[in-house]
Amino acid sequence: MALQQELFWTDHRDEAALVRLCRGPVPDGDAIATLATGPRHRDVDPRIVRTVRRIHTDVSGRRNATDLARAEHLSTSHFLRLFGRETGTSFRRYRLWVRMLHVARSFSEGTDFTSAAMSAGFASPSHFSDSFLRMFGLTATALAATGADVVLEDAPAAYDNRDASSSAR
Repeated sequence: MALQQELFWTDHRDEAALVRLCRGPVPDGDAIATLATGPRHRDVDPRIVRTVRRIHTDVSGRRNATDLARAEHLSTSHFLRLFGRETGTSFRRYRLWVRMLHVARSFSEGTDFTSAAMSAGFASPSHFSDSFLRMFGLTATALAATGADVVLEDAPAAYDNRDASSSAR
């Protein structure tokens, strides 16, 4: 039985191994999480993997959920339920997040927000501005005014490998 001491839980069944992983020069967060909680990844439905790839390769695309469902021979309602179950978020929110990432990447490469937003598929600069404010709690202009660097990293290799095992690229 695990004991809670202040803010930390102790007596994990693999506590010694967890301590060893944490003491490494660069702790492997994925290995620590897997050991602490068990495997968290499973194969994603290949139809959703293909859909996610379509969204990422055509960020500004105007294909809606119905079009993407049809491409996978699914009804829209089943597609939306499956997408939510497999990704942990709604189709609309996922597509919005991908578009925000596109804007962030473009901005970090020197593109202005308006051009980046339009190339990401936002209907207008105000659509982007409103979406940014709702998502992050401040305007993109306010963030840029702080002088903060926008840094994006690619997904860990483990995520790419997991997706590759679900369907052909």
